[in-house]
Amino acid sequence: MSFVRPLVATVLAAFMCSAIPASIQTSPGSSWKPGDLFVSVWTPAEKWRDVRGEYLVFGADGVPTGEAVGVVAKNFTSGCAIEPVTGYLWTTSYHGNTIARYDDLLNSRGQHDLIQTIDVRPYTFVNGRAPGAVRSISFDGSGNAYVGTTDGSNRLLKFSSSGQLLDAFAMPAQSKGVAWFDIATDQRTMYYTSDDNVVHRYDLAARAALPDFATLMDGTVHALRLLPNDQGLLVAGSIYVTRLDMSGQVAARLWLPERQFSALNITPDGRQFWTSTQRGELYRFDVASGAVLQGPVPAGAANVMGLCLKLEYTAAENVCRTAGPDGQAIATACP
Repeated sequence: MSFVRPLVATVLAAFMCSAIPASIQTSPGSSWKPGDLFVSVWTPAEKWRDVRGEYLVFGADGVPTGEAVGVVAKNFTSGCAIEPVTGYLWTTSYHGNTIARYDDLLNSRGQHDLIQTIDVRPYTFVNGRAPGAVRSISFDGSGNAYVGTTDGSNRLLKFSSSGQLLDAFAMPAQSKGVAWFDIATDQRTMYYTSDDNVVHRYDLAARAALPDFATLMDGTVHALRLLPNDQGLLVAGSIYVTRLDMSGQVAARLWLPERQFSALNITPDGRQFWTSTQRGELYRFDVASGAVLQGPVPAGAANVMGLCLKLEYTAAENVCRTAGPDGQAIATACP
């Protein structure tokens, strides 16, 4: 049995952002559709050479497509994100210290070509010691990719859409660095976690730390996402998925028996979100009510490191979409 335990009832304001008269066409030949879910998993092994990481693809309905992308040997994968315009999949290799970009088009062999591999070791080393870990990745409103790193230089790295390093932010180290993050609609305020129980903030324009957003009674908090129209923030933790209002106060806590949450991503329409548990499961929740809509869905492996969705809602892009015919995603009003 699963259930939801709200602590504070919230009344959602009936503000709606204006519909945007635009659509984004899925590339001809692409096997990925709006709302498709990419699950970063890894399979442990007795010998390191047998460890394998990859991204398993699920449809927007939570049904596996049978496709695996970005297979990494002798390492494991972590975060991922999809460029809104090109549809390319960007992935991170945790201790491999690389970022990989994959074409969304299928080649003649029915596979997705590796377009580029970016070595980030020069930016994660500290005093010549072993490099840190490459964790999370997300895009700003201009299509630049930001990458969070931990256990090394703890820098936040900024890349152009073509994979060129544009900047490296010397973040406050906190406990481990930049584990998971989200960029606000203003393109300068970043909310992030650091494998502790705090939601931190950083001003990208001023290159300065901001006061912490919230300290939670939740052991360790992980992935987080800002909701549309300043309706708060969702953060996955080792006990709860917590919903915070924009003042950092707890609005609700979602709880499932004997589950610890890690990844969290919002669906393209801004109305639902997917999260993963330490049991290798996926759950889909309704944002407004907190109700479980789907799950547990077996993720295909015991260890889930991260999630991303095709055309997922992010505050940085601030566009909500609904599924249209022929693979189109049509911009619509955000809830």
